Amino acid sequence: QALEDGADFVVGPLLQESVNNLAKKIAFSVPVLTLNSLDNDESLIRMYQFSLSSVDEAISTSNKVIIDQNKIGLIIAPDNEWGHRLEEIYTTTLESMGGVIIESQFYNQNEKDFSSELKELLEISLSEKRYNRLSANLNEDLSFSPRRRQDVDFIFLVAADTTSGKLLKSQLNYHLSGDEALPIYSTSTIYSYNTNLDDLNGIIFTDAPWVIDQQIWLKNLPTTLRKYWPGDAIQSRQNAMGYDAYFLVAAINSLKNYSMQELNGATGQLYMEKDGRIRRRLAWAKLINGVPVVQKKHAVKQ
Repeated sequence: QALEDGADFVVGPLLQESVNNLAKKIAFSVPVLTLNSLDNDESLIRMYQFSLSSVDEAISTSNKVIIDQNKIGLIIAPDNEWGHRLEEIYTTTLESMGGVIIESQFYNQNEKDFSSELKELLEISLSEKRYNRLSANLNEDLSFSPRRRQDVDFIFLVAADTTSGKLLKSQLNYHLSGDEALPIYSTSTIYSYNTNLDDLNGIIFTDAPWVIDQQIWLKNLPTTLRKYWPGDAIQSRQNAMGYDAYFLVAAINSLKNYSMQELNGATGQLYMEKDGRIRRRLAWAKLINGVPVVQKKHAVKQ
């Protein structure tokens, strides 16, 4: 209908199912910028895919890990399709940058006690078994402090939301107490405007510049939108996506040989892959006293 009405550029649709259906039914005679991605690796001429993808967050987090000179890590993630997919993407991406994930542990996000999963991941359960065996052999109680594994540099914590992130971080603090601190990295899902984040102090996470690192050229737009249309960080990310989609129209119309000049966007530094997918390099912040403090920006060449 849009084409019949004379449109020479189409933005949308938003839902992944709609994007999948559109790709099956239409041969694109004008550029189309979808606001979600296909659920496969298919690419179509004149179809450009732009989304707030977890893949971009995994790549940005891997970048930050390597910049911080950490290479060997652990992953704790939800035991669902999203958690397993992100674990796979993160593992593959980190390996491409010279790092390695030596163990992953999955948890039921409907539970509140993750002690068994964390103790298994940190090999504290092995330390306890050694103590029990030694105590039984000597037939006496011994002074004992469990010791975590010493062969890792960091933990990547995948939380479905702020609540599960706070539970996991609090329990990690307990199991890591008395030992040298391990850096903990996460995604934007842990961050919220409307919740006290003190329990997440120390976590380094990635998010859209609009949310945690407002650029001068954005002026007071994010703050103004929050004032009149209050919501949580997820609404701000969607606002940023709309802002970037507007400027991507001009950028895509100016393509030369399917190559797009990088765009300093509200959702991140935007660049286009050969298949027409728009990727984002995001901002990083560390939670200090419950407030995100922006980290230095340096990119790792891939």
